[in-house]
Amino acid sequence: MILRKLRIFGEWESQCKMYDFRVLNRLLIVYCKMGLLDKAESLVNKAVEGRIPYASTWHVLVIGFMENKQIPRAVEMLKNALSVGRFGWMPNPATFTAFLDYLEWKGDVESNGRDDNSVKQIGSGVQGFVSETVED
Repeated sequence: MILRKLRIFGEWESQCKMYDFRVLNRLLIVYCKMGLLDKAESLVNKAVEGRIPYASTWHVLVIGFMENKQIPRAVEMLKNALSVGRFGWMPNPATFTAFLDYLEWKGDVESNGRDDNSVKQIGSGVQGFVSETVED
């Protein structure tokens, strides 16, 4: 099944004139459900070369990594999704709540003497995201 979908996707990708990330998202969902996260991430990295992805494309990976208990990688994908700056997009509430819980936990780790600049960077992105949401 996955090989067939990958073949169809490859044919579409080689012939498409206007890239539609929604098509890629469908394949990513299958990969993530099968636990093939590295393959899914590799597809996205290839697809974004010279293109601006949808935030939802990164979000598919966020969910995949979260469901597979790879929270640090999920955080990286969420940072990518937030950086796209697509107006009106926001992660689903469950994802956002889990993300904030992770930041809180990392903050607890930080307060125990560890310094993690990526957490500060993510926190800044979340603050901007929340501010924009509240202002709307």
